[in-house]
Amino acid sequence: MKQQTTTSALLIVVAVIVYFGLYIGAGALVDFATNPLATFSDASNSVRERLYGFFQPSRLAPTQQNLNERIVVLEGKLAALGAVDTENERLRALLDLPQRTSYSLIETSAVTYDPISQQTVITIVGGENESIQKGMAVIDPFGVFIGKVSDVFEQRSFVRLTTDIQSSITAQVQHSSTFGLVSGRHGVGLLFRQIPVEATIEPDDIIVTNNQDPMIPAGLLIGRVLAVETPQGQTFKEARITPAFQATAFDQLFLLHKNSEQ
Repeated sequence: MKQQTTTSALLIVVAVIVYFGLYIGAGALVDFATNPLATFSDASNSVRERLYGFFQPSRLAPTQQNLNERIVVLEGKLAALGAVDTENERLRALLDLPQRTSYSLIETSAVTYDPISQQTVITIVGGENESIQKGMAVIDPFGVFIGKVSDVFEQRSFVRLTTDIQSSITAQVQHSSTFGLVSGRHGVGLLFRQIPVEATIEPDDIIVTNNQDPMIPAGLLIGRVLAVETPQGQTFKEARITPAFQATAFDQLFLLHKNSEQ
């Protein structure tokens, strides 16, 4: 036991000598021999200063700044990937439409539109020169049904939006047999009316076109049910609907042209 203690003490002494020789200097050995307590105090201060200097905010700040810059770059890349995914989803929906229906797409855009004015009839590029016909369905870049062609001229056409009070189209609850008529509410929304009282319809239900109009394919998104109202003593109930289209997307629109049956 005594031999182990002696060996440990010798190792500590050797370690101290090596430390002073390599990190503090040979001159410190003389100081250690004459005044060991003061030398240990100086050594501890030296170590403390080295550690303090390493963890100075001025040295850590560049590292933190680099991390923040890296985070900003990564967030930008994630946002770009999200935008690409959204665009791919939109294109897939548009490309899939002619495949699952007997309709082809005619691209157009609104000539003028002011969403603040709650305009419900818009002018689009193209008319008889583009084989556009009255009654054609019009969708936005995301495949949302926005209205029908109401008038056709040589190079321009009018489209009556679903929010127009004179607009009316047969529709149904998605994945359901509940049907009715969708009409506009003075440009501020939609009304799903003539719904049988016994029919099932709830808030957040999706409303889509059905196959009653030969110029409009079934399954086009119209909007989402906001609230359902059942007037007392009536045989029909009605629902307020939030339109699915956004007026800011009118810079690119598509008309659906029914292909001739072979």
